[in-house]
Amino acid sequence: MPRLPLLLCLCLVASSALAQKKPLPTYERKPGEKAVAENVPKAFVAPAQPCDNFAWAAAVEMLLHPAQVNIPHRDWVMKAYGGYKCIAPLAVADYEYLLRYINGDYALTPELKVRITAEFTRGAPTSADDLILSFRAGQPLMLVWNGKPYVWYGVVYDEYVHPTQNKLFEIRELKLLDPLAKTEKERALSFVKGKDKVEEIDGVMRVTVAPR
Repeated sequence: MPRLPLLLCLCLVASSALAQKKPLPTYERKPGEKAVAENVPKAFVAPAQPCDNFAWAAAVEMLLHPAQVNIPHRDWVMKAYGGYKCIAPLAVADYEYLLRYINGDYALTPELKVRITAEFTRGAPTSADDLILSFRAGQPLMLVWNGKPYVWYGVVYDEYVHPTQNKLFEIRELKLLDPLAKTEKERALSFVKGKDKVEEIDGVMRVTVAPR
């Protein structure tokens, strides 16, 4: 068979195969799913002074509560600043610098010795899976939004499930607590996709505790 007709024949076969191919399965959308560390709002800590550094310290205290590590936020302020200084505002670099005052080994009692590790990642998080697992395990995070620290304890998201059980997540809402809120009513707030700007998220701090 001459070369040109052969190529034409192959093209026709390929076209026929494409025409007979079944549509790809689509994802099933489950809107409004939630992952929330339910006990975090009950352990809210109001900072002793209405300053960003006291709010940071109060947030650190709350992040440690699920691990049964009770270090008062005033101790974190004293350790970081050598006194009860009121500092505002805090820059993004300040949150990175303050990690050195959290990281380390602590003997809380003769029997309870732990290692605390803190890490700060600039910008908005890119992986929804880790967030959902963290909140379902009861572990909050610290969100720095427009330079202010918030306790981030949950998300509302849409879940997309493929027939193969592969899953995708689209975060819709971040559930936050504001340590500097003037009233209890103002304490709980949300970052909402489409309403608030992702570029205003300065970073996320995670604090973990391990026995030693």
